[in-house]
Parts: sequence; C-alpha cells; structure tokens
Amino acid sequence: MGFTWSLWAAQRINEYQGHVSHYVYVDNLGVASTDQPIVTDAIAQLVEGFDQRGLLLHGSSVGTEVETLGAEVSGALWRTRVAQKRFWLIRQALNGLLRRRRLTGWAVEVLVGHCTFAGLLSRGTLSVFHAVYAFMRKSYAEPSVLWHEARKELETFRGLLIFLESDWALQWNDLVVATDSSLEAGAVATTRWPRSLVAEVGRAQERARFRGPAAAETDGAAGAALEAAGFWRDADGEWRLAEGVVDDDEQAAAWEAGPSFPEVHAAGLASSRWRTEQVQRWRFGEGILTEEARALVIGVRRVAQSAFGAACRQLILSDNMSVVVSFNRSRAKEFALLVQVRRFQAYCLARNLKVSVRWVLSELNPADYGSRVFDKKGAKESLGALLPDTFFLRGVQV
Repeated sequence: MGFTWSLWAAQRINEYQGHVSHYVYVDNLGVASTDQPIVTDAIAQLVEGFDQRGLLLHGSSVGTEVETLGAEVSGALWRTRVAQKRFWLIRQALNGLLRRRRLTGWAVEVLVGHCTFAGLLSRGTLSVFHAVYAFMRKSYAEPSVLWHEARKELETFRGLLIFLESDWALQWNDLVVATDSSLEAGAVATTRWPRSLVAEVGRAQERARFRGPAAAETDGAAGAALEAAGFWRDADGEWRLAEGVVDDDEQAAAWEAGPSFPEVHAAGLASSRWRTEQVQRWRFGEGILTEEARALVIGVRRVAQSAFGAACRQLILSDNMSVVVSFNRSRAKEFALLVQVRRFQAYCLARNLKVSVRWVLSELNPADYGSRVFDKKGAKESLGALLPDTFFLRGVQV
C-alpha cells in the first residue's frame, strides 16, 4: 500500500493465477456460470491456488444475486446495475459538491473518478463529462467557483444515475445499418443479416485491432480489410477481386485463415444486398470528422424511431476509424465530435439500445455511393459491387 505501482502489480499478478474463465480486479475474484456446482468447484480451486502462493482473497459467496465492485449482479433478472449503496453515495456526494460555492480541482477529480467507474455499466453516460476536466486542470490546488458548464455536466450525470444498468438479455437486431459522409451529404444504408453473423461482428471491439501486430505490413487496417475480402493489389496499385473467390466451403475456410483481428465479413457488404434509405445534404460546411459523426447520429435515429429499434443490440458500420472508436468509448476530446456522441447516446438511452459501431473500409462501405450523389464528380460504385451476391458463413447461406 502507498507504492505507486502497487495496484498495477497486484492486478497483473492475480490475473495470471487462474486457469478457468474468471475476472480479477486486484484482490477481487469472480467466476460466472449457469451451473452452480461448476462455480463452487472453480472458486475452491482458485482459492487453493492463490493460498499456495501466499495470495489471500476476500471471503467468497455463491448465488444468483451477488454484489461485487459496487455493482449488483443478478443471474435471475439477467442484469448488472450499480449497487444501491454506491448509487446513494455518489448521488449524495454530487449533491454536497454542487452546494459548495468554491471547489478545488482535486476534489472534483476524486468524485468524477467514482462517477466514471460506475458509468462503465452504461458507457453512454460518460459522454457527459468535458468541461469538468478543464476545470480540474485549471483549479487543481486552488479553490475556485465551479464553472457553469462543469456544474451542468455534474447535474446531468446525477440525473443519469438511474441508467447505470446493463441488461444481459438484449438480443441482436438483424437489421444492419451503414453510414457514410462526404463533404456534400451523409447517407444511411440498411440490410439484413442472420443474427449469428450480426452477433459475431458486433462483439468484436474495434480497439483490439491496435493491440497486436499490424494485420497487413504495408496497408495497415485498410489492407487487412481488403485482403480479408479476397482482393489483391496489382502492379498498378489497383485493388482487384481475386479469381476463384466463390460462395462455397472453400470461401468459408478462407475467413478462418485471415488476420488475427476479426474484420467485418466483406462478403456481407456486397452492394446488391444493401439499400440506401436516406441521403441528407449538409447545409453548412464542417470538417469531415463531424460530418461522419452526424451521419452516425442519423443512422441510429432511424433505428430508434422504428418499431423494432428498442431494447436490442444494434450493429452500425462506418468507415472513419476515429469516429468509430470515439462512439464506442463515448469519449471525444474534440467538442464538436463529443456533441454528436451525446446526441447518439441520447437515442440509445431513450430506447435502451446497445450499439456496436464497427469500422469498414470506405471502398467497401455500402453507404458510400449515397453520400456522393451530390458530388460534382459524380458518385461511383464501390468495390462492394464486385463482391459475390451470396455468401456462406460456417455453412449458413444468406
């Protein structure tokens, strides 16, 4: 205790002690299963393994209703939500802080840290914070009057505490949405995939692609996506569809032999399978980053306003990596982008949507054509037009 790296060291040591599926947070250990005897045996084995190494754990308990790390985990109701004790501690702390006339940045930092940890149960609530970070840096050690913008953010998060819940039972929507933007307009395209495919694509976290070695040595994420789609680069630098890529078992096996990071299945991006649902011309010129974000907001709004766009998990595709990562994390340093993230999350909270945004290459984005209909150079078909009209995924034809 007190050593700067003690928390990191304890976490890393304990992570490597178990040999079954479990989670570790410093000296807290959890095992989950639908079979209670499996959980009981696993905990007994892990506790024994820790004890043999002189690593002591907290007392263990097994049940369908467990409170851990400030969260209530309910196997009966299939949900995780902030524990009542933590809920009221955070709420009362916010009330007390907002009543004070002058505050130090470090005091706000402590409370925002607790809010951020609790907010992981519903990441959309984390998009609230922006001005508070600037206030903390500006007045870290000297008491100052809390800025109006920072005060509004803390008040807003206090009101959003009731949303700190994660529903395990939400099913994937078979409607897949793709969005894209040019400097002239934004577009939304839709198709339907089997839920098994939607789940496989939606569960992959886009940030994970940056943890390992580059998927393609020369072209990075773009090259990896095109190679996984069956394209190759000719002597002139043009991408062409490889011969012999057909919708048979051989193609299905090719997906397994791709890069370690699971790209979006390009065969599902065949242009003939998608329909442009909406094209919105931009009235004001903004940076492409903001316009890509606006297109995503339009896409989720179409889903949220539909009869089937509630209480489900939704997959949305976009071709701007910065926007994709920002929307998945509900964070953005650029305020104009953060505004769009907040609008996006407002629809999600209102309709109980859990959205996974995945990156696709612009040349394979089904919404690319619609976003360029007002382009003076004219819209042109994407590489998705070259992809086969049908494909197999592990023996399931779509």
